[in-house]
Amino acid sequence: MNEVREFVIGSYHTFTDWDCFIQSGWTLDSAKPKTKYVDIPGADGQLDLTSALTGQVNFDSREFKASLIFPITKSRSAWELLKNTISNAINGQELKIQLPDVKGYFLKGRFSVGKYDDSTSIATLEISATLEPWRYKTMPTILKSTISGTKIVPLENERKSALITIDTNVALTVKFDKKTVAVPVGKTEILDFVLKQGTNNLSITGTNAAITITYQEASL
Repeated sequence: MNEVREFVIGSYHTFTDWDCFIQSGWTLDSAKPKTKYVDIPGADGQLDLTSALTGQVNFDSREFKASLIFPITKSRSAWELLKNTISNAINGQELKIQLPDVKGYFLKGRFSVGKYDDSTSIATLEISATLEPWRYKTMPTILKSTISGTKIVPLENERKSALITIDTNVALTVKFDKKTVAVPVGKTEILDFVLKQGTNNLSITGTNAAITITYQEASL
């Protein structure tokens, strides 16, 4: 039996929990970069200031639209109840959504419930959302290591910049990107380091240290 495709919105599965099928043709906009160009009189082209402020490119929100389908012949009273259930669950709420074609990632943003149409035997309910541009990994990235002396620890990161949290049983010294930070025993979010896309090499110094590094990866 083929698996039924569904959205997971917050803690709700559109088919498993609501018996709703996904209408073909649901849409998700691409992440459009926020660009800034300035005309310079007497010069060719334009001056690109897109990443001048932060050193990185920012992106607009994504618009998501879909229709859920419910066989109204199944039960009109069940449909009336379902409309209220879905509206109370997601309308105006800021929630995560997992798409059926993108496993291991979620997007997040604010949802709206639109038009209901029960004029035929197949009832439809329109939903939409304004989502952040990023596809976040469902699970944070976790790396465990032992340190005796100084060790280079490579961290692979996707497109979005990320902060790291280090949990350690002994005090450490961590160097990255020309910065050095003293990390105490326990769990500490390191605000001085920002992981970039690709490989980020941390130089960690400690004695008999057992560490856990955690960070949230995201891509476009």
